[in-house]
Amino acid sequence: MKELPSSIMPETEEQIARGTGWRHQVTALFGLLTTLYGRDKLRRRARELAALELMDSGGLPEQLLALQRLVFEDDKIQGLPREEEFPRILAEIEDALADRLAR
Repeated sequence: MKELPSSIMPETEEQIARGTGWRHQVTALFGLLTTLYGRDKLRRRARELAALELMDSGGLPEQLLALQRLVFEDDKIQGLPREEEFPRILAEIEDALADRLAR
């Protein structure tokens, strides 16, 4: 069987695995926020920080932006993160949540 050109199948197995890993991290972080604040309070905070629609989005960049706004309590954070920024942003969010849990 012939292989498809990369322009048709741009994602490698590594990219797919990495994306799946990031999705799991984002899901876990939303789960942690839900545990910390409760579902209703988290959704209320998301609405106040203009993150509710982003949070409910299926897109990973949108959900990361929602997490940033929620964790850093800043509705002025703009711009969808690019894939190369995902690891740094996830690390910053995890550090901020770890600090919050340590208090």
